[in-house]
Amino acid sequence: MMAGSRRGLVAPQNIFLETVLRRFSTPQTGLLIANARIVDHPIIYVNESFTKMTNYTSREMMHQNAICRQLHGKRTSINSIERLKNALDEGYFDQVEITLYKKNRSMIWVIMCVAPVENDKHEIPLYLILFYDISPLRQPLDDETLSGSFSKFAKLARSVARNKTVLSQVELDDSLVAVAPIQSNSIPKYRQESPKTPPHVVLHYLTFKTAWDWIIFLLTGYTCIIIPYSVAFGHDTLSEESIYFAVEHIVDIIFFIDIVLNFHTTFVGSSGAVISDPVLIRLNYLKGWFIVDLISSLPFGILAVFSDHTTLVNLSSILKLARLLRLCRVLRKLDQYLEYVASILLIMLFCFILLAHWLACVWYLIGMHDLKDKIYHGWIIHLMNETTGPKNWSNTSLEEYLPSQSMLYMTSFYFTLSVITSIGFGNVAANTISEKVVSIIFMLIGALVYATIFGNVATILQQTHATRARLRQLMSSVKDFLRIHEVPKELAERVIDYVTSSWSITKGVDTQTVLNHCPKDMKADLCVHLYRAVFIVLEL
Repeated sequence: MMAGSRRGLVAPQNIFLETVLRRFSTPQTGLLIANARIVDHPIIYVNESFTKMTNYTSREMMHQNAICRQLHGKRTSINSIERLKNALDEGYFDQVEITLYKKNRSMIWVIMCVAPVENDKHEIPLYLILFYDISPLRQPLDDETLSGSFSKFAKLARSVARNKTVLSQVELDDSLVAVAPIQSNSIPKYRQESPKTPPHVVLHYLTFKTAWDWIIFLLTGYTCIIIPYSVAFGHDTLSEESIYFAVEHIVDIIFFIDIVLNFHTTFVGSSGAVISDPVLIRLNYLKGWFIVDLISSLPFGILAVFSDHTTLVNLSSILKLARLLRLCRVLRKLDQYLEYVASILLIMLFCFILLAHWLACVWYLIGMHDLKDKIYHGWIIHLMNETTGPKNWSNTSLEEYLPSQSMLYMTSFYFTLSVITSIGFGNVAANTISEKVVSIIFMLIGALVYATIFGNVATILQQTHATRARLRQLMSSVKDFLRIHEVPKELAERVIDYVTSSWSITKGVDTQTVLNHCPKDMKADLCVHLYRAVFIVLEL
């Protein structure tokens, strides 16, 4: 995207929870997060694996003590509980094997790990508490169902089967092994981090990508101007044709590079987050603008190079118009500039002139088509009469007296611009049936576009003075109030001075309204910034 485009959530974000879930949350691992700064360390997060392991819901566990008293029972080791308490109170890493009880009071054997989470200031704001179920290794055999000499073999068989199950679970679990301690250095820090992207992925808001998008924007503008002109008018000389051919293929190469680059460029998701996953980037581009970009980048001019057949040459010229599809994508990116008045006016003016340019090319083709059909009262014949004098054109070689391409184009552009602006001087007019039909279409298009563009211009100009109008309305209301209530002159001047100075500071923006849209912590940061002068004075 271009400069000023939608950047997404690119500011440093606290991704601690996402990192923990990605690193530790598995079907065999229960996970709790507790607040380390409050007495008894209340639980503030419960993952789904823990609820399945213990049958307690998240609501039942939230704000409970971090040592999980409701999971304790007769066979829960007091020494293990004390170790966990000490780890929580002293803020160090520890893990113990402990027997806990589910909600239905059935026993489970787990390795319970307490890991302090540090921030950038080496403080401990949170505790990460992990539960790894090792019940298959510790659950006793049901001796009541086994008796006699056969029970020994049954016990051995069940033990081997159970150990195989446990070993397979341990091999499948990549985040934690039941018999190996969790390393304290594997616990992520609680801090803000900038979004990270793979090395082969380009952030859409980087200076390089912004500059590249401007190049694509300029080349698209060039394409929108040159392609219709070349299709309609062609080129006067072979050198012009060669230069155009070279530039055209350079543009094709750049557009193909842009397609490859789009497969490696981040985008902003529906949640506002920057998506840097290569698979999601490619799927998003394939579902979006890939087909349009591919069609508009195909080198259709090759058809004309390798064949002199008139049909193929004309077909290649028509297919080149497919490159205008890129304009849709550029216009979609330009919506970011709609908040700037000057940009809106320039974009609208460019679109209006571009429309006149396209219609001028169509108007020229209509005139040349009438000449080929030997209709000698069209607009081109009238132009030739004005430049060379009236002649019997049916018996005259038209190529000798045909005006230059620049003259024909400027006349066409002059006519279409006068039509779509509803001016119509009449010195260039529609005379043949085809010219009149096309002129009617031009008038309808022009009326719609003219009303849309210049209606928006009037609205924009009105909005630019909206703030000043609100100030005038406010001052008028204040003065009316002072006059109606016969406020003394000295007090009235103080009121007017206060309103004027307040407006000059706030520019009519209600600070409280803006703050109400922000969460409490952000509101606090904004208030500290707004009243920073007070803190500086107090500090002095």
